[in-house]
Amino acid sequence: TGTAAAIPGRQVAGKTGTTEYNVDAWFNGFTPQSETTVWMGNVKAEVPVYINGTAVDGADYPAETWHAFETRILAGRPHLRFPTPDPALVPPSHYITSPSLVAADVLDHNGL
Repeated sequence: TGTAAAIPGRQVAGKTGTTEYNVDAWFNGFTPQSETTVWMGNVKAEVPVYINGTAVDGADYPAETWHAFETRILAGRPHLRFPTPDPALVPPSHYITSPSLVAADVLDHNGL
């Protein structure tokens, strides 16, 4: 959903977010050199945020704003890559289930 944040030739990563009824929207993006969050919302959390008649979500205006900002911040800086993760540092997966779910509806990945 965050394709609007892409910067050609650079590694970027991020997370979009939008609250119910589009009251808040954000894009939290990072590169090997920088991290920035763009938030758009209503301080009183009372009404949705609209731009040009369209309700804002994290994948549009916040991601586009992040892209514009980071493009300027990174101009003239080297194109670095994210370090390769060390698999030994990644903890094993552990799935949890919600007590409110009916046991028959849950596939228990933990073998319990």
